[in-house]
Order: sequence, then structure tokens, then C-alpha cells
Amino acid sequence: MSFFRYAAAAFAIVENANQIEQLPSSAREIAQRLNELNADLDVEEKLTAYRQTLKAAEDIPNRRSGYFLLVLRPEAPTLEIKAFSKRNLKRAYEEYLKQERETSYG
Repeated sequence: MSFFRYAAAAFAIVENANQIEQLPSSAREIAQRLNELNADLDVEEKLTAYRQTLKAAEDIPNRRSGYFLLVLRPEAPTLEIKAFSKRNLKRAYEEYLKQERETSYG
């Protein structure tokens, strides 16, 4: 969350908008902190993985399916696309819940 607060503060400087409270107002301090957070959190790598995910989702071959579950694992980064027919909503939902349980956000 801090990364996006600092990114918003950087945009505010560029756009001459009101600064975010409790953050430095110096462009140099904000840029330095953004670089630190990027290195600590691998933000650039994760955002690249998300961009690739969205691109891959556009190229899904089975357009007849009614539901798709996109399972992105940024730590790898990998993307798994699971397709379910329109008649299989229950199975799609069960698989979604399974993936949620297996995902570690900590």
C-alpha cells in the first residue's frame, strides 16, 4: 500500500496537485522512497506479470466458455487460465474458492 501512496504523491507533484498528508513533499525524498519500495517489493516485476496476464487473457482460445478463472502467481510469475462452460458455474465457483484458500497473501 505504501508504494501506491508514494506513487500518488509523485503524480501530485508532477500535476501540481495537493500533496498526500503524512508523506514528504520533496520530489527527491518521494523518488528515493519509491525506489526503495520497488526494490523491496519487486513492484516492477509484479506489475509486468499482471500486464502479461491481461495480455494472455485477451488471447484465450476457447471463447465458447462462459467462465474463466485466471490464477496468477506473481512470485513465479505464472498464469494459469481455467475455462468453464456456462452450465458449470458451480464448478467454477468451487475452483475459485479452492484457489483462494491456497493463496498466501502474507
